[in-house]
Amino acid sequence: MNAFRSTFRSCALAVALWALPSFADEQTTFPPRAAIPDAFLRDVTDVVCVEFTQDTTNEVPVYTRGRDGFSFSGVIRKEETRPLSLTREGSFFEGYCYPAVERVELAGSPTQPGEVYARVTIDLRNGKQVWLRRGSLDSPTAAFVTVESLGTLAAFKDRGVEFQALRHGDQKQVLRQAPDDSAAVVDRMLFETVVLGRRVGDYAEVLDYVPEEARPGVGASRRQGWVRVVDSKGLLLIWPLFVDFEGC
Repeated sequence: MNAFRSTFRSCALAVALWALPSFADEQTTFPPRAAIPDAFLRDVTDVVCVEFTQDTTNEVPVYTRGRDGFSFSGVIRKEETRPLSLTREGSFFEGYCYPAVERVELAGSPTQPGEVYARVTIDLRNGKQVWLRRGSLDSPTAAFVTVESLGTLAAFKDRGVEFQALRHGDQKQVLRQAPDDSAAVVDRMLFETVVLGRRVGDYAEVLDYVPEEARPGVGASRRQGWVRVVDSKGLLLIWPLFVDFEGC
């Protein structure tokens, strides 16, 4: 039996197993949906990505939450984690992205910015969770952590959209005319380079880019329809992708 599932689409994106093959210049990999317990995709609040470059260390700081707030408790090496998606661009960049189930924002001060922490499912094999902090340590070799909301769809800003990898084999991707299960189906293919607009309930607005010469009276985007962010059981169905839109 073939150990890998790798499907290339536009912008050289791919879907594969955790056991990863050699990479093209830009490729995103996912575990097979059957290998992800449903519990790890339920009640996901944020997408947390750790960005590594050839100049950064392979370690990510982790934190402990206590009565007085958060404190540094150690590091975890990227090889010890199993992300929901992993993007590699040659040997220069790696983006490890994980689902988070809780977000805590601490207020800042006039001289000190606030901090954001997320409780992240850092290993999709066993459900291990750790707290990560947005940003990076004060070091040129520190990896950078982003924490972006699924509730507001901020996680998809300037990103592509993976529509297939988180669906079970019998789940269909459905685009509807309105954010309602009873709305008519729109007969149109969805590509990862679409733009997501508003979130209404369990649905995200899907927008199509309008070329500049066709914009008078239309604007920069046009609605294609609505697609579910989560299914009726609250399981996540879509995920952001690193995409070079200029190269698409």
